[in-house]
Amino acid sequence: MGLVKIFSISLFSEAFVLLAGFVNSIVITRNLDLAGRGEYALTMNVVLILSLIFGDSLYRSNTYLISKNRKDLSRLISNGMVAILFLGFLLFSIFCLSGQDVFQQILPGVHLQLVFIAFLSLIPLIFIRCLNGLFLGMQKYYVFNFLVVAPLCLYCLLNVGLSFWGGFSPEKVMRNYLIAMVFFMVIAFIILVRTESFHFELNWHVAKQSMQTGIKSGISTVTLFLLFRVDIFFVNYFLGTDQAGLYSIAALVAELLQKFANTSGTIIFPQIAGESRPLRGYRLSVRVVLFVAVVGVIFALVVLVFGERLIVFLFQKAYAPAIIPLYYLLPGTVVMAVGKIIIFSLWGKGFPKVTIWVPLCAFILNVVLNLVLIPRLGIMGAALSTSISYLVFGISLILYFFVHPQLKMDHENESKIDVPI
Repeated sequence: MGLVKIFSISLFSEAFVLLAGFVNSIVITRNLDLAGRGEYALTMNVVLILSLIFGDSLYRSNTYLISKNRKDLSRLISNGMVAILFLGFLLFSIFCLSGQDVFQQILPGVHLQLVFIAFLSLIPLIFIRCLNGLFLGMQKYYVFNFLVVAPLCLYCLLNVGLSFWGGFSPEKVMRNYLIAMVFFMVIAFIILVRTESFHFELNWHVAKQSMQTGIKSGISTVTLFLLFRVDIFFVNYFLGTDQAGLYSIAALVAELLQKFANTSGTIIFPQIAGESRPLRGYRLSVRVVLFVAVVGVIFALVVLVFGERLIVFLFQKAYAPAIIPLYYLLPGTVVMAVGKIIIFSLWGKGFPKVTIWVPLCAFILNVVLNLVLIPRLGIMGAALSTSISYLVFGISLILYFFVHPQLKMDHENESKIDVPI
């Protein structure tokens, strides 16, 4: 399948994801008050953080390893199933051993029932990601994109139905999320066993490879996520759930560009991992970097001109003040999108240390700036802190990718080999 076709399929799927996600956000925002929106945003961030900590390493390592050797399919699935069962036991133990006071200290204002549903949702969510990492590594883009789009669409439809039936609450919204994840966990497994030869086979050597790759990818991905999401937790801590709900709208709009970068990076990751010639992977990365940079600038201009009217139209007039922190987020968001493409490209080269250190340093900077600026500037301080951290993240990766001597040497050496004598 050609790159243009793959990109078209992925963009079409991402359009559905964005549409379903936006409709879902509008439905939830219009049916919950500011505090309820803040509770929901915090709970979903807990789901995403824990799925990254426990599941994204499995997802990334599956993609990377199956790109290298498709014969390990049954071993990767079997090892993954055992790991997820262990995870379920671990999460259940954490919830039972931690009292309500502990969760209230971590997530003030969030009900314990929401935390319980969030923990339950993690098991099917991680299993879907485990299998979808394999589909991505095998470059089965139709199945991969289906399993990205369909669960969110079902979740959105369930919430639309709930808005008509009445009784809208953060707890019922999270139940709908759990239902959608369980349903498509079953669907994903059925697709796998019908399209691939699978037999249960545990293998310690493959498990060791998964752990080695997964630890590096997991640290990198979790640090990235914390960089992108830590601000809302500080807003909630210093300013309360009302301001967290308001800030979440600014972050939601800025996230659109991040999602686009994720889609583009996801396409090139398995191709670079399976590519034996570094120069071809480098050229592919450069093309995608330039494309995302152009899209990012256009996105920023559209938000500057139409942002406030779009927020009022899509959500409510009460959320109009979210446009100010959104303006602060824009410069960093554009540069961050370019950095995300570079980090996907570097993941395909075996997760070098720079993919850990750059996000980690940017995350630490974000935490320090949030602690200093939020008490003084409110949600504008959170947006400014995040934008500065994004700029540091993106510029550091751009400099590494285009200036690093070893990368340049590899590409120059291959160029010499390619030149006919």
